[in-house]
Amino acid sequence: MKGLLTSLITVLTFTGLQAQSLPSAPKLVVGLTIDQLRTDYLEAFSSLYGEKGFKRLWKEGRVFHNAEYTFCNVDRASAIAAIYSGTAPSMNGIISQRWMDASTLRPVNSTDDTAFMGYYTDQTAAPTKLLTSTIADELKIA
Repeated sequence: MKGLLTSLITVLTFTGLQAQSLPSAPKLVVGLTIDQLRTDYLEAFSSLYGEKGFKRLWKEGRVFHNAEYTFCNVDRASAIAAIYSGTAPSMNGIISQRWMDASTLRPVNSTDDTAFMGYYTDQTAAPTKLLTSTIADELKIA
């Protein structure tokens, strides 16, 4: 038995077996969320999709048929933040589209940031209220 184990280790050492290589990072990630679209409609209207457009995304992409949120009072802002950060509103900070700011007792929008000046616009919207990283942030880091 000891000789068999020694032989096996010797063979593995000299054959140069290597660990599996890591998959390459994707060049493009497209996140498409369609608000209020029933999943069965994707298949029902599939004859209308182009081969290189939505049909390609349907065949080669990831489709979640029974996605559910683990929190209540879901609106567009909290849903998108949850999808792209992978966390609930209690962690990512986006609890709703609008909420009451406790320090000023005034309603604020989830994207309002007076410290941010838009590029070539007068809009002051920024993701500064988002407390966690998103999938795009993590892919950039990787």
